[in-house]
Amino acid sequence: MSLLRRWFGALSSFVKPAKNSNENGMRQIFYHDSALKAYMDAYPLDTDYPIWYARFHPLAVAANTNYTTYYSVEGAQEGKTDGLKIRLSNIQGKEGKARDWYNRTAAIYAISNPPRMKAIFNDGLKPFSGKKDKVIAALSTLSTNIGADPNLLMADIKAEIDVEYGIIKPLRDAQKASIKTTGISFKTVSDSIKAALTMQWRNQGLEINKFADDVDSENLIKGFHDLEAIQQHSQAVFNLTLNNPETLDIAQRTMVFNSHLRAKATGGDVKLFLASTAGGTDSAAVVMLDGVDTPFTAAAFGITTYGVNRHLTVVTSSGTVIKFMLQLY
Repeated sequence: MSLLRRWFGALSSFVKPAKNSNENGMRQIFYHDSALKAYMDAYPLDTDYPIWYARFHPLAVAANTNYTTYYSVEGAQEGKTDGLKIRLSNIQGKEGKARDWYNRTAAIYAISNPPRMKAIFNDGLKPFSGKKDKVIAALSTLSTNIGADPNLLMADIKAEIDVEYGIIKPLRDAQKASIKTTGISFKTVSDSIKAALTMQWRNQGLEINKFADDVDSENLIKGFHDLEAIQQHSQAVFNLTLNNPETLDIAQRTMVFNSHLRAKATGGDVKLFLASTAGGTDSAAVVMLDGVDTPFTAAAFGITTYGVNRHLTVVTSSGTVIKFMLQLY
C-alpha cells in the first residue's frame, strides 16, 4: 500500500514561516489582530467579525506579553553585556586570543614536552568554538590545566586567561540570571505564538466559508493576513535618490519593537517614520544625520500599534538631492 503524500493545502501556512523566527510570528499576529479589529469596527452589524476577533485577540495578547517580556529582558542584557560579546569574539577565530595562547604554549612545549602540551590543550582549540557557555568553560579548564606551571611564560599565559575568565564569567552569570527572572522560557514564548497562529489558520477557514462566493474572495481573504511575513520574499534593502523637499512612502511592513533596521543618508539629513497611512508621520521620527550610518530598532518609532503603523515614510527638507539607503533585517 502506497503512502499518501503530504498535502500542504491541509496544513497551516502561518506556523511554518515562524518556526525559526518568533519575530516573524509576532508580525503575522499583529497584522491579523489589527485586520480583525478594523473589519469589526467598519462593519458593526456583521456578527462574524466579533466572534473571530474574540477568539483570536486573547491569544494575540498572550503572545505579545510573553514576547515583549522575554525579548525586552534579553535585549537589555545584550545591551549591558556588549563587552561580553566583544571579549568572546576576541578569544575565538584565527586571530583570537585562544590561538595566541595555543601558539605560545606550543613554542614552549610542542617539541620539548609533547605530553605536557597535550595535557594543557587536550582537545586543541575545539573547545573555543561554539556557544558562549562552552567557551567560558574552556577558559576555566585551560587555566586549571596550566595550573602552577614553573615556566614563567606559562604563568603569564595563565594570568591572561584568568583575567578574561574573571571578567566574562560574572557578565554571563548576570545575563542568565536576569533572563531567568522573567519566569518565561523561550519555549513558552514560541508555544504562545504558535497557539495564536493556529487560531489564525482556523480563522482562515471561516474567511473561506464567508467569502467563497464573492467575486473578490481572494483579495478579501488575503487582506486578513500579512503576506510579506508569510511568504518571506519581501524586499530588504532600499537604495533611493530623494529630491528635496520630498515625502515618500517606501514600503509597508509589520514590525515588532525589536525589529532591526539600518539607514544612511548622504547629502543631507533624513527623517523616517512608521506611520499608519501612506506618507504619514504619526510616529516618532528617527533622524539620519548626513553621512552617519544609523542602526536602530522599531522601538525608536515610539509606537505600540505595529499592526496599524506599517508605512515606512521618509521625509527630507534640506533642498538638496540625497542618496538614502534603508536595510530591514
